[in-house]
Amino acid sequence: CPHHAEDGRSEFVPQTEGGREDDRSFSFRYDVKDQAFVGNSRACADLASRIDGDSVPLLTSRELACQDSYEQAVRRQFQAMSWINHLAGDCDEKVRAARKEALLAQDARVQAERSSKENAAM
Repeated sequence: CPHHAEDGRSEFVPQTEGGREDDRSFSFRYDVKDQAFVGNSRACADLASRIDGDSVPLLTSRELACQDSYEQAVRRQFQAMSWINHLAGDCDEKVRAARKEALLAQDARVQAERSSKENAAM
């Protein structure tokens, strides 16, 4: 059964078949166009509360006694993940540019060697 946030802009839909308790799949949709996900504490908490490991599944974030603290903490975690993604993208861009420069330099060196050999043969 779907779970809609009070603002109606994020949704959690458990994906269970025939009530199987071992099925831990779910989908999450974020439809806020005017705010980044990592800036929306409630949406971050809605998603984070669905991520479980071997422990007992967490209540929805709105059912927690420490809702505000939980929402702020998970928002900070998602912001950290977002920053890591930014750093990874920046690093990837720099590595690709360096590889391209290295290939261009290698091509220029090979071309210079060919020209030098051609000039020496004349």
